[in-house]
Amino acid sequence: MKKFKYILSILGCATQLSAQVPMLNSNPSATQKVIYLDFDGQAVTGTAWNTTFNTPTINAIAPSLNSAAITQIWNRISEDYRPFDVNVTTDVSKFNAALSTRRIRMIFTPTSSWFPSAAGGVAYLNSFTWGGNPDTPAWIFTSALSNSPKNCAEAGAHEAGHTLGLYHQSIWNTSCVKTAEYHGGVGSGVISWAPIMGIGYSRNVTIWHNGTNAQGCTNFQLDHGGSYITAFNKLAYRTDDVGDTYNLGKQVNLISPTVLDSGLIATNTDQDLYKFNLCNSRYVTIDVKPRALDTVNYNGANLDVKLVLVNAITNATIAIDAQTNRLNARIGANLAAGNYYFIIDGDGSPNYTDYGSMGQYYIKVTSNNVPTITSDFNVTTPLCTSQSITFNDQSSGTPANWQWTLNGAIPATSALQNVNVVYNTPGIYTVQLSATNGNVSSCAISKTIQVVATPTINVTGNSGVLCTGESFTLNANGATSYNWNPGNLSGSSQILSPLTTQVYTITGSNVNCVSSVTTAINVSPSPTLNIIASSNSLCTGQTATVTASGASNYTWLPGNLSGSSQILSPQATQVYTINGSNINCSSSTTTEISVLPNPTVNVISSTGTICIGETATLSASGATTYIWIPGNLSGDTQVVNPGSTIVYTITGSDGNCTSESTLTLLVDPCTGINENSKSNLAIQVFPNPFTDELTIEVNEPSQITITNALGQIVKTLNVNGKTTLNTKELPKALYNLSIKTQSGSRSIKLIKE
Repeated sequence: MKKFKYILSILGCATQLSAQVPMLNSNPSATQKVIYLDFDGQAVTGTAWNTTFNTPTINAIAPSLNSAAITQIWNRISEDYRPFDVNVTTDVSKFNAALSTRRIRMIFTPTSSWFPSAAGGVAYLNSFTWGGNPDTPAWIFTSALSNSPKNCAEAGAHEAGHTLGLYHQSIWNTSCVKTAEYHGGVGSGVISWAPIMGIGYSRNVTIWHNGTNAQGCTNFQLDHGGSYITAFNKLAYRTDDVGDTYNLGKQVNLISPTVLDSGLIATNTDQDLYKFNLCNSRYVTIDVKPRALDTVNYNGANLDVKLVLVNAITNATIAIDAQTNRLNARIGANLAAGNYYFIIDGDGSPNYTDYGSMGQYYIKVTSNNVPTITSDFNVTTPLCTSQSITFNDQSSGTPANWQWTLNGAIPATSALQNVNVVYNTPGIYTVQLSATNGNVSSCAISKTIQVVATPTINVTGNSGVLCTGESFTLNANGATSYNWNPGNLSGSSQILSPLTTQVYTITGSNVNCVSSVTTAINVSPSPTLNIIASSNSLCTGQTATVTASGASNYTWLPGNLSGSSQILSPQATQVYTINGSNINCSSSTTTEISVLPNPTVNVISSTGTICIGETATLSASGATTYIWIPGNLSGDTQVVNPGSTIVYTITGSDGNCTSESTLTLLVDPCTGINENSKSNLAIQVFPNPFTDELTIEVNEPSQITITNALGQIVKTLNVNGKTTLNTKELPKALYNLSIKTQSGSRSIKLIKE
């Protein structure tokens, strides 16, 4: 079951007028992770809110907040999330473009009647990573917060924290009894404090906290740096923008009376070091202010600044400003010529530690006695290895001499006004220029540059020859981003399926450094198979010659046959698959051979035996047309009177296929035999009619044949003397018994009862 967390508001303020929502982004480069502040109303359907609270559609109207109030809310929430790789935005297009499982919509609205409890806001725990369509928003109920920009911002940052997994920061007594669900903070004035996940409507400094949460008196919740905001698949700290050692620190060149800069303390252990050189004695003032809505009480600031000024030669601390009753820091000192640096750090106060003292800051350095000649040169960083770069002198005054010191470059020094160099190894380097003119005072200037490795692009996956319709997956490495042409494709891996041989150009980039490589995908055409059959429709028992062309080698299935031509005789309709291949590629096609059944031709005769001069009616069935041989007669019925025993061959056709049947018609001279009783004749058959036995008696060797009324032979035997046949299996019917001896033949009609 999903949990929800909400906060309550008890403060009020004058109502603002709704206005056009300004488009604001705190970290535009963070395109995949977004906290969207939605101020223009929203119809919410299909979410857990709708089902849990039985409201099919929540029509959230826009709040009564003007552009200035919206901007203030955005500024406050942005600073709370400034240390992390997320964009706090009022632009819905940024929300739509983000990963669905790395974003949250924060709806600011007075519409709260659907929610059963009085609340300033409500959110589902961990819903930042839920994804889904539609998305599940969090809510800030502006009317319950008196439309106060401060209160709305506190509620917004708080509810966004819930969506990232944070519980309330609570207060427990020594008996492990919860005395406050929401930690209300302590103090007054500029350094009054409360945790973001507590209730900070009346406090100036509301920041992330490491304290006991609502789950138990021993549950210490590190809002960041533990298993909550910066947990896997949520947010990460932003990349450190200024190093914390002298070598990695940022160079500040005091070439004018006022120099401005800015930076970010991104973690509670982050320190930013700025270094500068003086070639003459000067009074230097360093003023550092946290990002805030004002510079008096520093409303909305998260960073409490600590400032330390150090002599870089002796590492002796010159001055420290770590006042605990204000958030900004300032140091002024008379400094002799030499090298110096100052460190900016997040600080604590009597009300809070430096755990949540993170955020953006602004630097203003002022100094007097600026030299007559000010050394300066242009630089665009990062630079690329193995590529020529020119540093152009931009010094003011009237310099006549130049001395360059170029660590890591070729050349390492130069006296030219403009110098052309090459860096072969990536790294962080210092470039120094001293422009002079006789005895006119001047200061050298140093700038830190970054040299990035020019990428060496390798492409793998292009092996062998590609056949038409197939694809290769090519993988590029050696850079951080890639572009593939033709196609203007991006990404390190591409599935490519060119129709013909194609040369691809892959351009790889490391920051501003690019290089290209080409790779050719050779495409061999797959064979186009042609199939010709002598016939695609056969009758049972027939064959078809099927020939394939277009390839070098062939395999036929079923049968696993090889060769370009096959004589096929399927017993039923069959689909054959022909695989054809040449040297590199193959393709397949199918052909169907239909098999039609042959007709079953049945032929019957009105009698199996006739006497010479009698007729028999022959009838055929099972087909549509018939040919009778001998005689080449047509039709399904024939009346015949052959002069001797004859075999008829009947060919029947159903329009597609043919089959044959034969019928033997016995012709007897019929010179006479007593069929009913014994006599003195040489041949006797009895009884007639018969039942289960039939006795045949002859006085000379004889061949006996018994046929049914269809002319089909049912029994044959040779008799010499007397024999009795078992006729139980014969059905009751009319039969014909033919007797052949050396002296002639006879025919007897028999009846089985």
